[in-house]
Amino acid sequence: MSVGSKTARSWFHVQASDYLERGSSPPNLKEKLTAFLVSQGVSSSEYSDGDASIMPEKRAKSERFTNTWVKDFHVSPFNSRKGSYTLSALDPFMEVGNAGSIDNTITLKSSKDHPKLVVRIFSEGTSIDPMKISSWTKTRFLAQWCLVGFATFPRILEQAAVLFFSTKTP
Repeated sequence: MSVGSKTARSWFHVQASDYLERGSSPPNLKEKLTAFLVSQGVSSSEYSDGDASIMPEKRAKSERFTNTWVKDFHVSPFNSRKGSYTLSALDPFMEVGNAGSIDNTITLKSSKDHPKLVVRIFSEGTSIDPMKISSWTKTRFLAQWCLVGFATFPRILEQAAVLFFSTKTP
């Protein structure tokens, strides 16, 4: 990503070809997102086209996006390949209340429409702009999240061993 003659630094890189219909023809994520929004019946008046990205306009009230997709990929050997996923997401660009908040819920439903798994991710407190915080704060933040990964991996192995030995899974 470039700004003027300088290259802007970011914490991560998004490869457009990995998102919104892999291998589709639009050359970049912005054009792929625009094509997707048009295919979903979203009017261009519902978002504004800025210099670097498409940003939804501020809304006067909180809005939730909810949609359901047929399960077309296999995640776990413990769940059927049939069923669906439902996503309910709060608009993070709303004007009122918790502007910038994240509140997403994903529900895995069985083929008989019974909830099997519900996952929620949400933000607490005020958002942090990573380009405006000190190097020490960035380092501390990244170190804390690295510890989560290191602590999680042994727990996954422990649970896999419990499942393997208690159920005699081949």
